[in-house]
This record gives sequence, C-alpha cells and structure tokens, in this order.
Amino acid sequence: MSWTEDDDLKILLCAALVGAAALWWARRRWVARPRVDELGRVVAQAYESEWTDRFGVTAEALHAALAENGDSVLRERIDRAIGAVDLAFESGADGAVAATVVVDDEGGARSTARLSLPWEDVPQGVRADLLRNGASPALRSWRAAA
Repeated sequence: MSWTEDDDLKILLCAALVGAAALWWARRRWVARPRVDELGRVVAQAYESEWTDRFGVTAEALHAALAENGDSVLRERIDRAIGAVDLAFESGADGAVAATVVVDDEGGARSTARLSLPWEDVPQGVRADLLRNGASPALRSWRAAA
C-alpha cells in the first residue's frame, strides 16, 4: 500500500475538521461560563450584613446577585436604592490590599466600609493597576445594574 497525495489531503481535511470542532467547543464553553462581577463581589462582602437586612435576602442571595450576575430583580432593587458605588484599593506593606467602599444612597446618606483583602481576592484589573502605579490607589466606580 502506498501513500498518495489524496491521503495527504484527507489527513489535512480531517485535522482541519477536528481543529474547527475543538475551537467551536472551546468557544461555547467560554461563552456559557458564568460571568463573575469582581467589583460586585467586593461590594457584597463589604455591605453583606447591612444589605441582607435592608433588602430582606440571605447573604448567599446577595452574593449570587452581585458577584455572579444572578437575580436581576434584586440587582435592580439595589441599583435603585444605592446608585453608584465608589471603590478605592491601596496596597499595604503586609501584602494585603485595603479596599474602601463608599455608598451614597437615594436618601443622600453616605456610608463607608473598609476591607482588607488578600491579593488573590483583589479584582484582576485592580491588581494590574496597583502593580503598574505602585503607591497610587486604584479607583473604580460600580453599579449593581451595570
């Protein structure tokens, strides 16, 4: 049995089909993966006890809505009541990152929460800014219904 150009073409065609199928499968998995709102996760952590009481939900429901883009109705309720949230992240000498979360609610009341986050819990984009800018704080604005 000898090898022909037709055999080369068949192998090339099979390899192209397998490659295309692998890319299609990988893209479907990437698109279907749950979206994580990293800033929402920090906000939920900062205001967990206050907002679970205020909105009458469990901590799990709050985190699912804000960090995992779950319950859109709850996200809308929070967005109407809270509006924009400002966050500032600063690197500490101990490797932790200090996060300051400031909320001005619809009634004009301002509240501030402070967290100390381990490096791995800091949102990816914020980590990049902190590495790039050194001692300067990384500033972000966040909305529940964004």
